[in-house]
Amino acid sequence: MLTHNIFVVNMLNRVYTVLSVSAAVLVCSCAQSVDADKSVHDEDIPAGFFRARVSDTKTVLESGKKILWLPSDKLSIYDGASTAILGNGLIEASPSADFSIESGSVAENDVTYSALYPASALYSWDEGGYDVSFTVPDVQDAVPGAIADGLDLLLARSVSRSLSFTHIMSALNFTIDENSPYISEISITSTVKLAARFGYKYDGSIASRAKGSNTVTLKREDDGVFPEGDYYIMFPARKYTDALTVGFKDDLGNTSVRTLSAGKTSVAGTIYPMGTVSGLDLHVPFDANTVSAASISSELESKASDFRSAAKKSGKTNSVWINSSAYNAYSDKTALAARLSLLGFKSVYLSPGAAKIDTPADDLKTFIYECSRYRIKVFYSALDDNTQFVSYNPAAVNRLLAFNEAVSPSQRFAGLAADFEPQSCTASGKPEGLTYTWANENYGIGGDNDNSPIQVNSATRV
Repeated sequence: MLTHNIFVVNMLNRVYTVLSVSAAVLVCSCAQSVDADKSVHDEDIPAGFFRARVSDTKTVLESGKKILWLPSDKLSIYDGASTAILGNGLIEASPSADFSIESGSVAENDVTYSALYPASALYSWDEGGYDVSFTVPDVQDAVPGAIADGLDLLLARSVSRSLSFTHIMSALNFTIDENSPYISEISITSTVKLAARFGYKYDGSIASRAKGSNTVTLKREDDGVFPEGDYYIMFPARKYTDALTVGFKDDLGNTSVRTLSAGKTSVAGTIYPMGTVSGLDLHVPFDANTVSAASISSELESKASDFRSAAKKSGKTNSVWINSSAYNAYSDKTALAARLSLLGFKSVYLSPGAAKIDTPADDLKTFIYECSRYRIKVFYSALDDNTQFVSYNPAAVNRLLAFNEAVSPSQRFAGLAADFEPQSCTASGKPEGLTYTWANENYGIGGDNDNSPIQVNSATRV
């Protein structure tokens, strides 16, 4: 029996397979099988040693996605009857490592060896008629640049002491950068089990063996937001007849869902890049806290729900313009922001009056801050003076910049919304120098009404 020998594990400096595919497509392919391997030259391996090779990757993704062994790594090796756990003597991460038996024993000759990385209580040999059984938890730890501990399962099988590892799992990769929203959870959902006890056979087949969850969620151990970096959700490599959905949640509980293509097979050992998390249409939950902050009756709550549902079906992002009289009619700016959120508005074009911008007014700072909590962008709606059609006046831009400089980041306008209305440029209302005149009789292709917007767009480019 091999009880005290050293096993040499050469980790080739290989990268995890990364496919350049769109965020909505999983590549269709058959799952890899793991067969007994005689391809490595046994005569190169010293007596009493095991040599492991990895064709794809290991679990730690360093800069440039170089693959390294860690001092804490352990392997499990199985001879069909007995199991041994192997550890290494590394002091720091390395592309290769010598492993020795820490516990158990395996036969030295005339057996087929199976090896597993990592050695973990999540995995077991010959259980329930499957060659390997493993558990995928429904919550995975979000660590930038790394895969959650124990979830990148590598399997090797050989009649010699040469072990060539391959993967059982696939991964989705998401990137958080400085422009991403404050994400606290990313999840994937399927019509089949993604988190459960799974059984795997060496022919590549995989099946869930117990009750579990159709959703796997990636979140930080402290429930905080994701720092900038790359994140990975692991899931079993198999065919998914129905579409997978990807869900996002931010620090305020706002949610967004995207759907991937159906009828695809995820390939073991492959990372599917979902790209940078941005441009999400995050929806605030229609919950009791938001309703309470809005200070509305049950009747208005029902109407708001109907409006929001109808608006969401259109697939459009809804915005609202609020002039100074409407804005001043609401003394409670916190309630006003909550009501806009309940209605599903994502942008506000606000004309509060120049005096509130120049002060800057406390109620305006409060309103913008409360809107930002609901991920509503507030734009300063200005440039509505008809003289802007022929001569650009920077006063509104300078006023906005001065306001944003004087307040905290969460109280700043998201930008300037220019309100140009060429229909107001009638014979008595148009500024001097504007060529066209808007009138009922000037409609039609080539008429003044047709050409006015063209001149306005040309004159107001800044």
